[in-house]
Amino acid sequence: MVTPLLWVGEQPPRCITEEHKKVMDSVINYYFPMKKDVQDVKIPYNYEKLFLDNGAYTALYRGVELDIERVLDMQETISPDFTIPLDYPYKPGMERKEMDKRWERTRENILYWQESSSLEIIPSLHAVGTQMMVNSIQWLQKKCDSEFLAVGSVITRYTSMIKISEKFNGFFGDRQPSKQLVDTMLFVGQMTRKYSDFDIHIMGFGSSPLTYHLAVYCGVHSTDCSGHRRKAAFGKIILPQTGERYICNRGAKFGVREWDEGDREKLIGCNCPVCRNMPPDFKIRKEKLASDWILRAIHNKWVMEEEEKKAKELLEDGLDIYEKFVEKIFKRSSLKYMFEYAKRMRNQSRVEMWLER
Repeated sequence: MVTPLLWVGEQPPRCITEEHKKVMDSVINYYFPMKKDVQDVKIPYNYEKLFLDNGAYTALYRGVELDIERVLDMQETISPDFTIPLDYPYKPGMERKEMDKRWERTRENILYWQESSSLEIIPSLHAVGTQMMVNSIQWLQKKCDSEFLAVGSVITRYTSMIKISEKFNGFFGDRQPSKQLVDTMLFVGQMTRKYSDFDIHIMGFGSSPLTYHLAVYCGVHSTDCSGHRRKAAFGKIILPQTGERYICNRGAKFGVREWDEGDREKLIGCNCPVCRNMPPDFKIRKEKLASDWILRAIHNKWVMEEEEKKAKELLEDGLDIYEKFVEKIFKRSSLKYMFEYAKRMRNQSRVEMWLER
């Protein structure tokens, strides 16, 4: 089991200016206005390491065609620790012919980035079906000098019994927890380990302790999240080893849960940069966090980084120890069935059947 990584997302101009450890940002946050000189682009916060996405997924859903040279120039100006060459992800409703064309353009850009820049790249994988996935991983292994492989939009074909069907499903654009997503993570991981020496980065699956630990348990090495900001904007805070709770519900009618004693104890015992400067009093801390979304975002970011530390510590003692921890935190969650499914799939190695059919 590899040591997991978590990249916490930032989003200028409403950014958190405190020091970041490992931060995920995107070219799309600096791309506009087009008249702005690329050389004037500056990261408005401090960080230890920066993973810079190319903005392609956001551009796809905004109907924007990104300029290849502008994206590359911006990446070189910002000079991150890692970056993804401009790729062309899929979205539901695309014809297979269009998907094949987009993957070909993605491969061309991967080669162009390697040949024309000194950036440390992480290539992205997009695939339709098992054979294309295997072929694409083998191509990336042969052509790319990279430690990681970023898994983008992957479509697999299967029924609940892991049999090949004629219907495509398993679209990997929506990272909401599902059995289908667990299957896809496990299968992509298996194919990647079999045909390459890449570690896997799953885009956008670290928005809560539960989803983060589920991904790590399924063999994902690296992921990123922006959920700490989004949840903070909607009045939520993340609690360790569980999900989120509304601390100011702002008129919310759905997803509102009463705080139980365990929730209160987690907040009282919190040592994040916001809470550590307040007395260990539930009411005081709740009122303070309710007053400002940035304070909630700082709290949420700290909680997720602590979850990364916890995963690393437990995995050093072995996967069995980590599995017991993950099982325990899912026990009280409505997503308990999701962990049980992932555990069953791992322990029975049912994804091995994919290669035999």
